[in-house]
Amino acid sequence: MTEHLMTYRQLKQKAKGQLKEGTNRRDLMLAYLLPSLIQAAVAIITYLMVFALIQKFGIDKALTDPDGFQNYLQSGNRTGSMNTIQSLVNTMLIQGVNFGVLDLVRRKERVQPLHALLGLFNGQWFWGAISLWIFMYFLTLMGLSFFLIPGILLALGWRQAFWVFKDGHETNQRFSSISALIGSWRLMRGFKGDLLGLYVSMIGWYLLENITFHLFDWAINPYLQLVHANYYENRRAYKIAAQAAQS
Repeated sequence: MTEHLMTYRQLKQKAKGQLKEGTNRRDLMLAYLLPSLIQAAVAIITYLMVFALIQKFGIDKALTDPDGFQNYLQSGNRTGSMNTIQSLVNTMLIQGVNFGVLDLVRRKERVQPLHALLGLFNGQWFWGAISLWIFMYFLTLMGLSFFLIPGILLALGWRQAFWVFKDGHETNQRFSSISALIGSWRLMRGFKGDLLGLYVSMIGWYLLENITFHLFDWAINPYLQLVHANYYENRRAYKIAAQAAQS
C-alpha cells in the first residue's frame, strides 16, 4: 500500500503551497466573501440583540438571578429562526465553493468565484444538498440534546458528507443524501479522534473567526478549507488503498 496518512503539519504545508499557486488565494477570497459577510451580519445582530436584552433585564439582576435571566433571555431572543436560515444559505454557498476547492486539490483546477459560489443552485445538486443539510442539522441537534458527546461524534462522523455526496453524485445521479451520510460515517470510522485533533490544532483560527464576528472569514476560510479538502482526499485515498490491500 503506497498511500500514507499525511500528518497535520504536512496537510497545512500543502494547503499553504496551494494558496500561493497562481491566483488561488485571490479567487478563494472572492468566493468566500459573500458567505463571510452574511455570517458576520448575523453574528453582529445576534450580539446586539442579546446585549440589549441584558441591559433591559439589568446586569445586577442577571448576576443575582441567573435562572430568571436565562428564562428571560430565551423568551426574548428571536434570533433562532434567523440563525437557522443563515446556516442553510451559507451552507449552500460555502459547500459550492468547497466543491471547487476539492477539484483544485485533485486536478489543480482554478476556482471561478461566482460559478463556485452558485454551484449548488441548480437541478443537479440543489435538492440533494438541501436534504443533506436537513438530515445533518436535525440529527446532530438531536444528539446534542441528549448528550454532548454523541452530538460531537455525529458531527465528526458526518463532517465529510458533502464531499462524499459530490463524489457519489458525480458517478451516480441517484446517489442520495442518506448514502452520503453513511459513506462519510464509514470513511471516518477510526478517524473521528484524528479529525478532532486536526480541529484542535487549528483552534486559534476558529477563535479568531469568532472574536472578529466572522468579518474576516473570507481571508481565513481559503486556508482552512484547503486543509480540510486535503484531509478528506488523503484519508479517502488511504482507505481505498487499505481495502485494496486486504482484498
